[in-house]
This record gives sequence, structure tokens and C-alpha cells, in this order.
Amino acid sequence: MAAAASLAMVTLAGCATMRPLSSKPPVPRIVLGAPFDVRAWAGLLPPLPYHVLLPAGEYRPLYEDDKAYYYQAPAKIVVNDLGSSLWDGGIYVQRGTTTPTGWYYQDVDSDGNAGWNSGAFKSPPPTR
Repeated sequence: MAAAASLAMVTLAGCATMRPLSSKPPVPRIVLGAPFDVRAWAGLLPPLPYHVLLPAGEYRPLYEDDKAYYYQAPAKIVVNDLGSSLWDGGIYVQRGTTTPTGWYYQDVDSDGNAGWNSGAFKSPPPTR
């Protein structure tokens, strides 16, 4: 089910170099006061709508790579495409900025292989 959405999503280019934090992230935490719904289209013919629902709460920095810092969500990310799935994920902030840049989550394909999926925010979620 998440496979359909995964086809059109950008796979994190830096996931092979993703590592635990070894440098100071640009902000110590990100707080979403309310759930944030990211809507997009996946696939080519026909494109299918999907949603990535980010839970409200405090997102803490957990990983980094050469391009971004990754903040873990306080609960599972909900991905709604042909069905609903729960995945580990959160928000990322590109290096050199302090504003949330996009979302990410880790899913598993039908063969049991883990994969990282991400997308950019059209506009950043309201944070405090």
C-alpha cells in the first residue's frame, strides 16, 4: 500500500550516510501544536492522492547527514495512500537553515527491505 506512494516520493539521497548526531543541530527541538497533513500525488498513470500525517508534539533531533538534520516524531507517522500505515519518521531541517524543510519516514517494501521516503513541504508547518 505504501509502495504506490513510495514510487513517486523522493528517496533521501543521504540515507546511506545517515548517522547519529555528531554535530549541533540548528534548533534543539521542533514542536507542532497540532497534527500536520501533507497532501500530494503519487505515481504517473493515474496519479493517486496520498497523505503523510505528522503528529502534534515535540520532535527531537536524532540523525544527520551531509545535507540535513532529522528530527524524530513523538509518535508514528501515518501514511494514507491505498490504505493506512504507521511508520517511524519525522521532520528534517536542511543544513544552513532553522526552518523545517520536509518530512521523512522509513517503510518496508513487500520483500522486507527498509527504505527511506521523504518530501519537501510546500510551506513549513506552524511550529512553536
